[in-house]
Amino acid sequence: MQDLKTIRILAVDDHEMTTLGYKYILEDSQFENFNVRVEIAKSYDIGKQKIEFSSRSLRYDIILLDIQLFSSQSKDPRTGVDLGILARQLVPKSKLVFMSSFSDNYRINNIFKTVDPEGYMVKSEIDEISLKTMVETVLLKPPYYTAGALAAVRRRMSTDIT
Repeated sequence: MQDLKTIRILAVDDHEMTTLGYKYILEDSQFENFNVRVEIAKSYDIGKQKIEFSSRSLRYDIILLDIQLFSSQSKDPRTGVDLGILARQLVPKSKLVFMSSFSDNYRINNIFKTVDPEGYMVKSEIDEISLKTMVETVLLKPPYYTAGALAAVRRRMSTDIT
């Protein structure tokens, strides 16, 4: 049996149960040509540290970002969008995917303009199949959007037509 490549994923979300869910689902999924290892970060600062470290060593293949990263101890205004902008600078080859409960077209389109992610998933539409499909799509032929994210993009595009 040959050793499969390991795809490294960083999941950043202030809700630990969410990141643990991504971790257990993806690490248990059967992929054809690779295995998945997921690391988690519960705050902007921890995510930033892990991204900075990966820029000097083994980078993450995919970084999953929640938009809101509010720490219970601080009034930190920094968001997953800020972390996405930083990741684009430090690890430009890492694929970025936003995982958020926000599905409004202005917020999503703002993220597309500022970060240009390889994917966007509306949390209410995430399940085991969509998570696995997202990883395969983002690695091989991005982008990947859930139906709600795609509908928001289409709504925004239709309002831009003059």
